[in-house]
Amino acid sequence: MSKPKPKVRTPIYFEALLPEHTKPVLIIDTKRFEMNPVILWKHDWIEWPVGIASNMKKAERSIIFSPGFHYQSYLAKWCNAVLTHAPILFQFGCGGTFKGQTFELAEISVLEPDLPAGEPESTLAGKTIQLLQNFKTLQNDRVE
Repeated sequence: MSKPKPKVRTPIYFEALLPEHTKPVLIIDTKRFEMNPVILWKHDWIEWPVGIASNMKKAERSIIFSPGFHYQSYLAKWCNAVLTHAPILFQFGCGGTFKGQTFELAEISVLEPDLPAGEPESTLAGKTIQLLQNFKTLQNDRVE
């Protein structure tokens, strides 16, 4: 009797936009980032990373990647829940430095989502935002 095959999860890809800059970016340098491909919460280097980026591809003014979130913090658990149920709410940004026409990528961050205009709080988006608020409350309670 053969063992059942484990379910293979198809990676979900997202786009992290580079910060605005006056000069065109000709090169996106990811060498430094690839050594430690962490995903931060709102560009916060003090907090633990919420996940890692894999399967990266460079685009004209962005990085396309597949996020993986761990379960070690409330924010990472929230990211996992949203990735499973409402991935459309995710917004990502890139952090790094501009050197001439080269952008040196240092990190990718999850940006805090906003409820789309005119969307009632009873929708999935509204419930997901409320879930984030609950996680933040739990996290603040543990710190104090």
